[in-house]
Amino acid sequence: MSIIGLIGILAVWQERLIGGVVLVGTVIAIAIFIASKAYRPRSICGPERLPAEEPLGPFVFILIGGMSLWLFVPALILKLNHRGVRLEDVKPGPGETVMLGIICGGVPLFFMLVGTLTRRRRGLETLGFSWRDLPRSVFAALAGTVFVIPVIGWVAFFADWLMRKYQVEHPMKHDLLQIMDESPGAMQRALIAFSAVVVAPLFEEFLFRGHLQTALARATRRRWLAVFITSIVFSLAHPWFTWMPIFVLSLCLGYVYERTGNLWVSVLMHAAFNGCMILINLGSH
Repeated sequence: MSIIGLIGILAVWQERLIGGVVLVGTVIAIAIFIASKAYRPRSICGPERLPAEEPLGPFVFILIGGMSLWLFVPALILKLNHRGVRLEDVKPGPGETVMLGIICGGVPLFFMLVGTLTRRRRGLETLGFSWRDLPRSVFAALAGTVFVIPVIGWVAFFADWLMRKYQVEHPMKHDLLQIMDESPGAMQRALIAFSAVVVAPLFEEFLFRGHLQTALARATRRRWLAVFITSIVFSLAHPWFTWMPIFVLSLCLGYVYERTGNLWVSVLMHAAFNGCMILINLGSH
């Protein structure tokens, strides 16, 4: 048997294996959806996170402060690093992009955590983000991740097909994944993984689910509406060509948070999703 023939057989096996995994994952996702009774409209009605007697002032201050730092810290760092250059003309290098991702998630997260611990009584507990909530989140996060991965895979496939159909050009990968591909250094790759799997899930879930979605749920008294609006904002915070799968991912994360009241569940699901994307990217080489 020629080498070319062997490579062809292995390619077919690989394609069938991937197709089989996707099919099995989809069946499991449907089973989880049915078993959890997520199709029931009131399944989203979990525990209240903001007691009616708690003043909204400190909570809103923490939300606005965290979002402001998240928006302005990158601009400040780039301006300090590139004095004399207009901000719109600055093109950060790969190393600078990686560090910006870590700093611009870590700084507002630190501010919000300190604000919660000092300005709100039992703030982390009411958000389902205390250390005692972590062990209880593992099983739900595992089930949610098994459900989310194939669902997002199908949505991403459809989004890619739609853009190809209408000849919409788009980058093939997120900036950090592109940097990971081109980076020769193990340290930079480790920092990218740390940013994607640790910093981003902690900060983004604390800001978007823990605070923005919670504030909207309290203000509108409509949990699905809060999840929907938060998902739009969350999608807009990501590259445009990922909006459709990110929106669906955010709907899933928002639903799980409303149902369980445990922020660790959405944090772990978010981290697992990002980790899977990194592993898939590394396995494609």
